[in-house]
Amino acid sequence: MNKKLVEVFDNIKNIVATEQKGTSFYNSNFEVINFKYNKTTKTIHWAKIVKRPGKPLTVIEYTITYLKKNTILFWKGDLVLKSSDSEYKSIVNDFVADAEALEQHHKQVLNEIKNGEIILLKIGQIVQLKDGLSLMLRYFTHKRNYFLNPSQAVANVQVIIGDGTEEEINLKSRSLAGLSYPNDTITLKGYVFRIRAFSYDKYIEVLVSKK
Repeated sequence: MNKKLVEVFDNIKNIVATEQKGTSFYNSNFEVINFKYNKTTKTIHWAKIVKRPGKPLTVIEYTITYLKKNTILFWKGDLVLKSSDSEYKSIVNDFVADAEALEQHHKQVLNEIKNGEIILLKIGQIVQLKDGLSLMLRYFTHKRNYFLNPSQAVANVQVIIGDGTEEEINLKSRSLAGLSYPNDTITLKGYVFRIRAFSYDKYIEVLVSKK
């Protein structure tokens, strides 16, 4: 298992190393997962937002360190989890499963980048793509964070298809307890719009691709 964990650790590190805020995505249970790699401490921060029946949203966090001799340690707060702990096996299995979901997410985004176009939108600015699709960022709105609920900022974008059809889409940026939700993605008229960067009241960066 240690060899497998080392491979998983390296894969995560290689995917998220350039992301200061880490990478957020949904796993197979539709839980929000975030992986972040710290180059200084050479550790992986693994967090997830989970919802249990009858309970509010909860953020669960672990730190994973890679020592010499293929040793991987899982930290929960200041405590190191031991293989003899009752929860250890399930945590390790979840870690491996979430790492596999990260890899699938990464491949999907790379494919969208390969076949799409990344554009920067500022308020009131119209950007036209090669196939005649036009986008304009109209305004931002913000929803206050209520106790144990995610805060939410929304960018309203006008979309004009090549045939002149006009639509509006709302691209969201959400977070809970400092943990970002996955980049919002909307599908419309055969196009996929994925948020890449969100600076409230300033600009958004959008990856536009075709299904």
